[in-house]
Amino acid sequence: MKTKLTPVLENLAVDIYAHNPNISHSAVAEQLNITDKTLMKLRKQPKFWNRVYGEFMIHFEAEIP
Repeated sequence: MKTKLTPVLENLAVDIYAHNPNISHSAVAEQLNITDKTLMKLRKQPKFWNRVYGEFMIHFEAEIP
């Protein structure tokens, strides 16, 4: 498993959380092939959650008829 976060992995994590709001932490770590601890470091950053929210709103608005 990888333990270093790259911008590509961060972008993938944003997409996963934004498009699957009920996904578990361990499922995301498994999909990204990183450890739970590494993902937790990313999740502790407020900037990360701002990006997830922004992506979620773009996705959500696209679904409104």
